Amino acid sequence: MPGVTVDRTAYEPMYRQVARILQERIDEGAYLPGELLPSERELAIGMGASKDTIRDGLKVLRARGRVVTVKGVGTKVAARHEVQEHQIPPGAKVTARMPSRAERRRFNIPEGIPVLVVESAGEQVVLPADRAVLRGSEESETRRES
Repeated sequence: MPGVTVDRTAYEPMYRQVARILQERIDEGAYLPGELLPSERELAIGMGASKDTIRDGLKVLRARGRVVTVKGVGTKVAARHEVQEHQIPPGAKVTARMPSRAERRRFNIPEGIPVLVVESAGEQVVLPADRAVLRGSEESETRRES
């Protein structure tokens, strides 16, 4: 990553700079879904940061669902999933939690991505948080405005 280094004098923490820089490179298409990023060592040398700072920056990107780290292999750009909109019925309760191992396999969710649980009328719907947009029903919106 020639020429792209962290700014040690900036107000933004260095690990956040690492995350931002890598995010920008992914968004620009420099790294494609499924492609391995350079090693932590290579990133540290190229960005003028410690390996710990690189790891912390990658942790931010993992939490956002932008990268997936495979032990013994490296860190890859995560596949992008289509985001779907879901209507929330009036009176529904929505909570967020980390998925079970079975849910991670079922939805192909990388580690660090939560699920949203929508409970309504005694039923539960589990949705991966990185590909769900929840909208309240128009009825509940009208009630809030009154």
